[in-house]
Amino acid sequence: MKKLPIILISIGVVLPFLLGGAFYVGAMLIVKNQSVTPIRFETLAETQEVYTGEYISSGYLEQDFFDTAYSKVGSVVKVNPRSAIVTNDFVATDKIAEVFETIGSDRVETVVLISANNFAVGVSPAQTSAVGFKTPYGNIDPAQAAITKLVNSVSLLKDERDALRTNNGILNTTPFIKKSFPNAKIVPLIVDERLTKAEADELGLAIAEQLPNAVVIASLDMSRDQPSATTDYHNEITARYLEAGGCAEVSCEIDLEIDSNATLNTLLSFNRAKGLGVWYETYHGSLLHIEVSTNSHENSSYILGYFEDGPVTGNTFISLHFVGDIMLDRGVRVAMDKAGTVAYPWQKMSRFLMGSHLVVGNLEGTVNEQLSSYTYNPPFRFVFSPESVFEMGKYVDVVSLANNHASDVGSAGQLETKDRLDGMGIDWFGSYASPAPAFTTKIYDHAVAIIGYHQFQPEEAELIAEIQTQKTAGRFVILVPHWGPEYQTEPSVSEKVLAQKMVDAGADLIVGGHPHVPQGVSAITSVPVIYSLGNFVFDQRIPETYEALTTGVIIDDENITIYLLPVYTKGGQPTPMGDAESKQLLQKIAGASPEYLRDQILNQKIVIKRYE
Repeated sequence: MKKLPIILISIGVVLPFLLGGAFYVGAMLIVKNQSVTPIRFETLAETQEVYTGEYISSGYLEQDFFDTAYSKVGSVVKVNPRSAIVTNDFVATDKIAEVFETIGSDRVETVVLISANNFAVGVSPAQTSAVGFKTPYGNIDPAQAAITKLVNSVSLLKDERDALRTNNGILNTTPFIKKSFPNAKIVPLIVDERLTKAEADELGLAIAEQLPNAVVIASLDMSRDQPSATTDYHNEITARYLEAGGCAEVSCEIDLEIDSNATLNTLLSFNRAKGLGVWYETYHGSLLHIEVSTNSHENSSYILGYFEDGPVTGNTFISLHFVGDIMLDRGVRVAMDKAGTVAYPWQKMSRFLMGSHLVVGNLEGTVNEQLSSYTYNPPFRFVFSPESVFEMGKYVDVVSLANNHASDVGSAGQLETKDRLDGMGIDWFGSYASPAPAFTTKIYDHAVAIIGYHQFQPEEAELIAEIQTQKTAGRFVILVPHWGPEYQTEPSVSEKVLAQKMVDAGADLIVGGHPHVPQGVSAITSVPVIYSLGNFVFDQRIPETYEALTTGVIIDDENITIYLLPVYTKGGQPTPMGDAESKQLLQKIAGASPEYLRDQILNQKIVIKRYE
């Protein structure tokens, strides 16, 4: 506290506004001789800047359209958050209005609106411009001084205007801003996926430091063009990520299956700097769920809500997407050559395999530059070109080498495969004749071990010892066994016996393969067992092998949540199955599974409590 004397100022003709023991003259606080807490004021340039430039139209929709959306909201409890997430899709207009009706205020002076630059218009990965917007509720002026501050403090943020003229995330949101924040000026930001996590963190921190009183809104769509269960899996991960406050460490980063990771990372960086850790979700849905669309290739989904002050309340988690056998030789090699690209097997997998901490598969062969012998009859000799495996590494993070084709070109081939995978930065675990080494990692505060096992070169004592070692080290232990007879849709007795031994030794989850077809799902005490996923990238001509499973797994301290995500694998190019086709396969899997799991299998989501 400071003691200030009475100050008399005469500036032309001024009518001071009395306020208790103080009064204002222009932008200066005049205080009588008393104790006061100093108050920070924005400069005259910030509060009274005059804009005479261009106004970009928000679009052709008139005020009645937005008024109708607001009329559907009903009563809400007003809150005072500093950041929020909305969508720019007008299918969810009333849900957008609900967020703005909840967070809106006529006292907010600056709104930062962040959107994705999906069409990569312009030069910089982060762009802004001091331009206004014409909306049905009136014009929004740009916060010119604030924009200048940001551009001067973040070197990669450039003044580029062209992308703002056509960016739906900006244009579709400005009417809501003008309606709910009538006195605010805008800082429009667009970012594209070239913006790295570190750069997004820098931008979010700069917003927090340079514009400490701003409200930041991200315009963002979630999972897109995926079947219902895949959308649900990806969006559950995104929702948990929001509840956990994102991730400040490399170990827990996720390339979420959303419209723009750059947009979300910028927002979450701002939140961390401002202590905004409490996430309130106001809406979570998709076009398939609300039956606006029945085509998974035209599906969009949304998670809307806002953040308030306080520590993060969500639990941390692990997300893993397991896929089946990957074979990049023979007919798959022919298909890649015909297509003229090693990307052929993965062309329909880009979004499907996004959104998890790790994608795990079984590499059914060796990596080298030897010529293929295109063997369709035993003895098989699968050799994968380094180029095709490098391309695989863009989609699959970790592979098992514990399978019967790992030694197709002998022990030297096994060593070369491991060396080449190491050189490509693709992690691996297990080998032809040993469950060692395990793959270990830590995601958030969860330690994980993944162990491979080739049943046809049994080293059972070594397997049990490896499980116990990893369990004693405090890790969540996942087994990926290569087991069971081929083309059998139900697990064999030997699989069930071995699964029990794995659980007794300390396994927490078992995801198997080798039969080339999906098998049933079970649980031994609290340990889920998926006996076989089937193929993933393969060229087999047996129709029964065309239908396969992948599985998305979310693990936290209380539950193991499993999503069953079918794919169609004919021709060596896995394709997500639509909802109708998935039901037919799931009925077969449910029929090969215990009755107590059948309803969950048909719903494509199994939740098993840990330690029960």
